Amino acid sequence: MANQPDVVRALLFDLDGVLIDSFHAWLRLVNQAAREFGHAAIGEAAFRRSFGQSSAADVDEFFPDRTVAELDAFFATHFRDHLEAVTINPEGPPLLEHARRAGLRTACVTNTVQPLAEEILAVTRLRPLLDIAVGAGPPRRPKPEPDLVRAAADAVGTPLAACALVGDSAFDVEAGRRAPVFTIGLGIAADARVEHLRDVSRWIPSPLA
Repeated sequence: MANQPDVVRALLFDLDGVLIDSFHAWLRLVNQAAREFGHAAIGEAAFRRSFGQSSAADVDEFFPDRTVAELDAFFATHFRDHLEAVTINPEGPPLLEHARRAGLRTACVTNTVQPLAEEILAVTRLRPLLDIAVGAGPPRRPKPEPDLVRAAADAVGTPLAACALVGDSAFDVEAGRRAPVFTIGLGIAADARVEHLRDVSRWIPSPLA
């Protein structure tokens, strides 16, 4: 596990489950894919265990007769069919704005492929509040590998030792460990744990009230 930085200069956020609530949108989407590809429906409990994993892992677990490229293309085409099921974490925008005022760099680090991640952030109006978005796609390997975390830190010009990664899954925690970078778990154990996204403000000068 990484040590807490003396001063956090950049906050790196996972997307699904942290900045947005998209679980049911993705659940509907993977079941739409299952119907399209001739597979049995995927139950909520099974999907919840896998939520946040890479497309390659989805192929291994749910669609072994399909390629990662086919699945990513389906997701990119049809995610917008389920946008009504996506909600923004209301604590996200104030936190991102506070981080910017305090001079911190901010990034989104997600296993969603880059073009779709950019579209989701644009639709939810979160993209202008972030310095950079880093999504999955060659040559970067998805979380739990450290590639996306390292790429985000590099993109915002901040040493890993001065970054904090905020995530809600084991994939985030493991990526943070491998990077290595200080990791804040939203509702899960990590280097530090918070129960609410707003509580990440404790690592920003002048925490939010």
